[in-house]
Amino acid sequence: MIDVVLTLQLPKGDRFIPIAMTNDRAVLEHFKTVVLAQSREQVKSSIDEIEALTQRAEFDRLSRLPGCTDPTENNDENKID
Repeated sequence: MIDVVLTLQLPKGDRFIPIAMTNDRAVLEHFKTVVLAQSREQVKSSIDEIEALTQRAEFDRLSRLPGCTDPTENNDENKID
């Protein structure tokens, strides 16, 4: 498994300053769940077919975030209704 960390960063001009980091699996899972829910809504609310395809590709990329869940797992959060 790839080591993944979630970093909270504060924007400062054109760069970011790290404030906190975690590799806690529960935090990573929650983050992935929230991000996938937002991405799923963007796919559903797309205004045309091109935007939908672009948003779907982003959803698929996000659903394969390493270090959060087993990618072979049949998980409903990785699907769009």
